[in-house]
Amino acid sequence: MIYRVEVNMERAREYLTQANVKTHNQPVVTIWVTGEDPDSICVKAQDKICNDIIRENKSGKTQEIIRDISDGMRVVTIRAGKKSR
Repeated sequence: MIYRVEVNMERAREYLTQANVKTHNQPVVTIWVTGEDPDSICVKAQDKICNDIIRENKSGKTQEIIRDISDGMRVVTIRAGKKSR
């Protein structure tokens, strides 16, 4: 199934600003992911956001603080979407 995941980025925004990252710099970010159980869905959403950030800004500063950015994320809601084909 596909799920809409809302991730609170408030605690991570400080680190995003330090690394001059513009992607996912809103207070709440919505990501669409596929998965079967809530735990894997949360992990996939966080991984997707981190990969987007690294893809945008591949500087050493971003590489150093990506763990802090990941730790600052908090999944707020998971809502089921349409079944994936």
